[in-house]
Amino acid sequence: MRQTPITSNDLMVTAMPAALVRLIDAYRALGFARILWVAPLWLIQREFLVLIRDPRVPLPVVHLVDHLQWTSLNDAGIPYLCAINPTLSIAEIRRRRTEGCECLLGWVDGSLAHYRWYTTATTFLPYLGKTFSLVEGDMFTLEVYTHPTFRGHGIASVSSEIIVTQARHRGLRRCITMVAWWNTPGLRVNKRQAGWTVVGRVGYWDIGIHRRYYATGDISIAGRNVTLHTGIPIDSSRPLP
Repeated sequence: MRQTPITSNDLMVTAMPAALVRLIDAYRALGFARILWVAPLWLIQREFLVLIRDPRVPLPVVHLVDHLQWTSLNDAGIPYLCAINPTLSIAEIRRRRTEGCECLLGWVDGSLAHYRWYTTATTFLPYLGKTFSLVEGDMFTLEVYTHPTFRGHGIASVSSEIIVTQARHRGLRRCITMVAWWNTPGLRVNKRQAGWTVVGRVGYWDIGIHRRYYATGDISIAGRNVTLHTGIPIDSSRPLP
């Protein structure tokens, strides 16, 4: 696949402070009125919804996006990954790969449009400051990102079904992901279009120098670990379709 060279505009975006990039990205997703309400609250309270999906159930029909190609991340793709999301550092990419995380890349006409990080191993989540514990049979999506130019075309739904299909072929029993409570587009993709179910919430209050963590539903926190207790049972007696 021929990849479009990284442009000066990409480099200019990469040079922006990470906090500014996140704010601009949230503004694009939420609009001016809602960001005025969400941003101050997000500074003191970070909350994520935990969603699950059984990869063994029938998959919904996904309408493929024209000119969309999928690859796995290799060394050549790292500069493109950093260019579309400057908040993702090379050090963080290396750490994830060392932990065994995989990354699915979606390209449109040679330009990187989308990526999805996922893993079957217990992994640390910098945005939560905790480690999400997995058991045998789990696949966890730790980050999904679509370049603003390519949003609204169903790319995230397609990538969701790709990794769910991978989980099914590997004989896994439970797909897990987390979405920020304010991320309406992300929740819409997961709950309405891709069949995910919310099973709990996890987050923290950031007050001064202290963080006060909390969890609800099927989620618990013990020390540095976040655990999903129930949700879809890991039942080896249930045959794969």
